[in-house]
Amino acid sequence: MPNTARWINRKADLGLTTMNLHDPTTSITLGAAYLSYLKDKFNGQLPLAIAAYNAGPGRVRQWLPEDRNLPGDVWVDTILFDETRNYVRAVLSATMIYAWRESKERESNKSSQNTDNLLTLLTPVQASNPTTLSSVKPAATVVAERVAGN
Repeated sequence: MPNTARWINRKADLGLTTMNLHDPTTSITLGAAYLSYLKDKFNGQLPLAIAAYNAGPGRVRQWLPEDRNLPGDVWVDTILFDETRNYVRAVLSATMIYAWRESKERESNKSSQNTDNLLTLLTPVQASNPTTLSSVKPAATVVAERVAGN
């Protein structure tokens, strides 16, 4: 990971001169920049960015559905590595909780900002081969097909 830290330091033009990855400020700065980069790389699809942060972008590209879009939460359940699947679930859960708490805080402050739909965090994961794309199936259908072996 030191190579990734040096790379994102240059790519994001962070200007960090010391790369002490055990320093919380340095680590958070680099991690936030890398996650932001991954979110852009995967077109704002948060489940993909989080999985790439844990397992690497190459692995995530291998795990993309080839011929159809999948709901984000269903795609997470298809991740082959237990560690990464559990990591993505935990991060998405925490993200949902913090977003909900923030929306409640805004609501109690009578803020004029609109509260985003929390489920937009789980946008459909785009197929890697859009030329053979079919419509997004309901999660129950996808699960039933998998159980049946289709």
